[in-house]
Amino acid sequence: MKLLKKIGLFLLFLLLFTSCSPTTMPNFTNSAITPIPQQTTVPSITVSATTLYAAYEANTVSADNLYKNKVIAIEGKVLNVGTDILGDAYVILAGDKYDVWGIQCYFKNPQALANLTPGMNVRITGEVDSYLINVIVKDCH
Repeated sequence: MKLLKKIGLFLLFLLLFTSCSPTTMPNFTNSAITPIPQQTTVPSITVSATTLYAAYEANTVSADNLYKNKVIAIEGKVLNVGTDILGDAYVILAGDKYDVWGIQCYFKNPQALANLTPGMNVRITGEVDSYLINVIVKDCH
C-alpha cells in the first residue's frame, strides 16, 4: 500500500513539476563537486543528499529532530533544474537509489542555477523545511 501511495504521489509530482520545467537528459560526465556561488551562511551540518533522504524515508520525526529548521550543507548529484508552478527556482538532488526522489532545494536567486546541469555533483547550503515526496530545503545558495 505504501508503494501505491508513493507511485501516486510521484505521478502527481511529475504532472505538476515536470510540465512546468525544462526537460533535459542527465549528463553524467562531470564528477567534480561544484559549489553554488554566494555562500553566506555557515552550515551546522554537512550531509550527502542520499543520507538526508534516507533519514526522512526511515523516520520523519527523527529526521526532523536532526535537520528541520537547521542550515545544512548538502552534497549530491543534480537530477533536475527548473521552476515550479509558482515560478520559484529549484534544483533537485538525487536522494534515492533510482534517481526519482530526492532533495528539492529552492533558490531566491535563479541566476545561481544558470550553470548547473543534470549529472553535476554540487554542494548546496540551505534550511531544511519539510518532507512530502522530496525533502524541501529553502533559502538555498
